[in-house]
Amino acid sequence: MLGQSGPGDGDNVYIDFTVACNPSAAIVHGLMRELAEHQNQGAAITVSIDRMRELLTRPEITYLIAERGVESRAAGES
Repeated sequence: MLGQSGPGDGDNVYIDFTVACNPSAAIVHGLMRELAEHQNQGAAITVSIDRMRELLTRPEITYLIAERGVESRAAGES
């Protein structure tokens, strides 16, 4: 867990990094899609959430998810 100063108010913001696993497939897929769409490359994401679940069981495929605050919500997730 990493503590850092909040935006201008002096409060601490805690960020926890976790390794994405099978249940995190929808979050990883959503973040990938949002980034691709932001870069006008949304059509490049052809993997389904079900396939992402399969991929996340493979040890050579690793995604880290940064979660902020007590809500444990992925940073960047809308």
